[in-house]
Formats: sequence, structure tokens, C-alpha cells
Amino acid sequence: MQATANHTVRKSWKGLRERVLERDGNRCRNCASDQYLEIHHWRPLPAESEGISRWGYQTQGGDYRVVPESALITLCQICHNALTGARKTVLLSENSAQLEPVSVPERDWHNIFELWELKGRKLPLKVVREWWNQTADHYFLVERIEIRKWPYGLAWGRYFRDGKAGDEQKIPCPGGYQWKTAP
Repeated sequence: MQATANHTVRKSWKGLRERVLERDGNRCRNCASDQYLEIHHWRPLPAESEGISRWGYQTQGGDYRVVPESALITLCQICHNALTGARKTVLLSENSAQLEPVSVPERDWHNIFELWELKGRKLPLKVVREWWNQTADHYFLVERIEIRKWPYGLAWGRYFRDGKAGDEQKIPCPGGYQWKTAP
């Protein structure tokens, strides 16, 4: 019985996905690409929003993906990743805003999360490591933070050297007490 129910849900989602792709002309609604298309959950029309989260997923039973067509858009993989990243940033900043203020011990070196707290939880935040040459033009620009259990978590950002930014990456050892804000 369970296998039949799972098959019905998959079939329902597949049919919905195909209708949305067709509706959007098999093109990304952001950049018009016709390559590597995916379906993104979005906000439905107000008349169809009951039982749908602000991120476009069903909140009441059934398959969370199966929602009104107005809650779905076609995006290419690149645009989908960018929008999902922006969504994560919103969630992280909302979760961070709900954290109680904490006291940070006085010392020269901190972890990235303490520095973020000392700067009023504002991003981006420029940081350098203790053993880096402090006169060199290099630093990490922290762009996202996810607190797991205070004062530890995950941090993402870009490494800058001589004014050139690298790709966004997960910052290694953000919880180590080896960081200082960059000038």
C-alpha cells in the first residue's frame, strides 16, 4: 500500500512539474535559458495561498512539493542556486535576529561569531587570521553566518587578496579563537 501511495505522489509532482515547464515555455523565467531547468517554489497567488508557506511549500499533509501552479516557477540551475542562496541568507538573518544578545570576553583574538556580535551582527564583516601577515592586503569578507550553538556555527565568505575577490566558500575554522577584524 505504501509503495502505491509513494508512486501516486511522485506521479502527481511529475505532472505538476511538466505543466509548469510548459506554462513557462521551457525557459528560465529569470534569464530565459533553456538549459538545466528546475522548478522553484515561490509565493502563490493570494487566493491560493492558504496552507502554503511563504517559501511556496505545502504546510498541511500530503507531499509538501505539490502546491498550486502559481506557487511554482521555472528557473535554470544557476538562477535557482542564486535564489536559494538569497533565501538562506534571509533565513539565517532572521534566525540570528532571534538570538539573545550575548557577552563576549575581552581579549585580542576572537572567533568569527564573537566578532560578528561585537559589530552588532552586521554583515559583511572583514576578518584576518592571527598568523597572517597583518600588513598584507588580504582578508576574508564574511557574508553569511549560521549559528549552531553559541558561539559556534558556520560562516561563508570570499577571500580577498590584493583587491581581488575569490569565489564564495565555507570559511575554515570560523570557531577558532584566531580571528580579528580587518582594518
